[in-house]
Amino acid sequence: LDKKIDIKITALGSRWGLMAEETFRAGMKSILSEVGYIVENLTFFDEEGYVFLRPSQIEIDIIIKDSKKIAVEIKSSISESDVSAFERKVKLYEKKFKTKIDKKIILTPFANDKAIDIAKSFDIEIVEELKE
Repeated sequence: LDKKIDIKITALGSRWGLMAEETFRAGMKSILSEVGYIVENLTFFDEEGYVFLRPSQIEIDIIIKDSKKIAVEIKSSISESDVSAFERKVKLYEKKFKTKIDKKIILTPFANDKAIDIAKSFDIEIVEELKE
């Protein structure tokens, strides 16, 4: 019974995280669009398996203002492997669309210390909380 409860709680947490990410993404798009930003949620295929070491669909959010492009990752929590995957997504996007990303940001309520260190080495800003 304990094992079943653990599995159900884990599944609920995963589902909640995905729903929260999608809700936040939709809210960001609405707010930023009103003040002149273009928000793109792009999905494309990674034939070479560059990002996840096998061919797969890649999703990336790009915020554009004037000619400046910001890649954004929204996650309920982030690990070092998530940071590395985001860096590879950005590199593949730049290569595939022959453009340059000016800034990389990960929005998350939780990032472990290793993830923060790796993000710094890739020049990725991690925003863990809103500060006044």
